[in-house]
Amino acid sequence: MTARTDRSDRIHQLPELAALLRDADHVDVKQVVGHATLREFTARALGSPGRSGRALLRARTLLARALRLSEPVARFGPAVTPEQVPFEPGAPLSFFTVRDGREDDFLLLEASDRHLVAQLAIAVAPAGDATRFDVGTIVRYRDWRGPVYFNLIRPFHHAIVARMARAGARQPAQPRHGLELWVPRLILMTGAAHVLYAFAIPNEWAAIARDGFLGAIDGGSELDDARRRADLWFLLAGPAMLALGGLARATVRETGTLPAQLGSWLLLIGVPMTVIDPASGGWLLNALGIATLVAALRR
Repeated sequence: MTARTDRSDRIHQLPELAALLRDADHVDVKQVVGHATLREFTARALGSPGRSGRALLRARTLLARALRLSEPVARFGPAVTPEQVPFEPGAPLSFFTVRDGREDDFLLLEASDRHLVAQLAIAVAPAGDATRFDVGTIVRYRDWRGPVYFNLIRPFHHAIVARMARAGARQPAQPRHGLELWVPRLILMTGAAHVLYAFAIPNEWAAIARDGFLGAIDGGSELDDARRRADLWFLLAGPAMLALGGLARATVRETGTLPAQLGSWLLLIGVPMTVIDPASGGWLLNALGIATLVAALRR
C-alpha cells in the first residue's frame, strides 16, 4: 500500500470531487491493489476491524470524549454484503451516509459532526490484471475544535484507514479443510497435553515448593533433579505450544492458510530437540512443522 502526496490519483481527477477538494482543510490518499469490485472492496473495508482496529477506534473515541465531542460511533460489522452497498445519495452505510457514487467507478461517503465534516472517497483504476483502489480522506473543519481534534487523532486516522484499505483489497479466506484445520488443533492439543502431564503424573511440585522454587532443581538427588526438570519442561512447553496453536488458528481464520513461518519455527525447535534427545517429543514438532510448510506451500 502506498500513500500519495501528489495529484496523480483518481481522487484528484474526479470532477465530482473537485469542489470538495478545493475547500478541504486536509486531504490524504492511500492506494492498494487487489482483485475485487468496488462493491466487494467497500463491504470488506467497512466490515469487522479486528482487535487492533477496535483498539484504535476506542482510543480515538476516548480522545473525542475528552474534548467533549459527540463524534459518530464506528459500528463495524460483517453484515453488509457487496450487494447491499448503496450508491444512492442519502443512503446509510455503516456509520457513513452516501453522498455520491457511480457503480464500478467511485463512491463518496460522509460522516459529519459539529467540529468537522469528513468524507471517505473510494475510486477505482485499472492496474494490469488487477484493480487499484484510491482511498481518500477529505476533511473540512467547522470550528476551532476541528483542527485540534484531527491533528491529535491523525496517527489513529492513518492507521485505521490503512487497515480498512488492506481489508478491502484482501481476498476472502477460503474454507478451511485438511491441514489448515487440523494442524492448529494438533498444536493446541499438544500444548494442553503438556500442561496436564506436568500435574497429572507423579510430580515433584510439592517437594519443589518445600525446598523453595529458586535453586530447587539442583538441590536433591540425581533422580529427583531429573524429575523436577521434567516437570518444569512440561509446564513451560505447554503454554508455548498453546500460544503457537492459538496463533495458527487465528491466522487460518483470517487468511484461510497457515503461515510458512510457523512451520519454520516448529522445525527450529524440533530438529535440535531430536538431535540432542531422540527419545524426546521433537519428532512430533518436526511432523507438525513439515505439515505446516506443506499446507503453506500448497496454497
